[in-house]
Amino acid sequence: MPGGCNLSRYNNKDAIKQTDEQKNERKTISLSYGMDNIKYIAENLGKTGMPVEKIADVLEMDLDIVGLWLDDAGIDPKNYKDVIYKRQLDGIAAAKAKGVKFGRPKVEPPDDFPEIVNALENKAITAKEAIKRSGMAEATFYRRLREYRKNRKENV
Repeated sequence: MPGGCNLSRYNNKDAIKQTDEQKNERKTISLSYGMDNIKYIAENLGKTGMPVEKIADVLEMDLDIVGLWLDDAGIDPKNYKDVIYKRQLDGIAAAKAKGVKFGRPKVEPPDDFPEIVNALENKAITAKEAIKRSGMAEATFYRRLREYRKNRKENV
């Protein structure tokens, strides 16, 4: 065991309430061990079956870093993927609550789109000219044209 680290003190699976002073002491201890020793501790705790959140909490490390270490060591951290997926869903829900829109923004047809469509249907302009006047890409133009015609049929 590198650095003479004693892992037995980390195997307590019960949640232990600690004061801020104790937490700061743990951070200092973690920093004094060095990253190789911390990684070693994380891997050994992962082998014991301890959940990745508990390991990250014990080592005062980021959950993602600990998860990557365990993954690199070939250890399947318990419910790591579930934790990450839940965090992702929580983040998406929080963003949606703030009004963030996901996906590509919809390109709306111009205000004079009905006139462009009428001119196209009356063969006053070509399809190429209609696309140019609308300012949309060709595929978008035809999609909006299809939607426009469908809505027009439903409203008649």
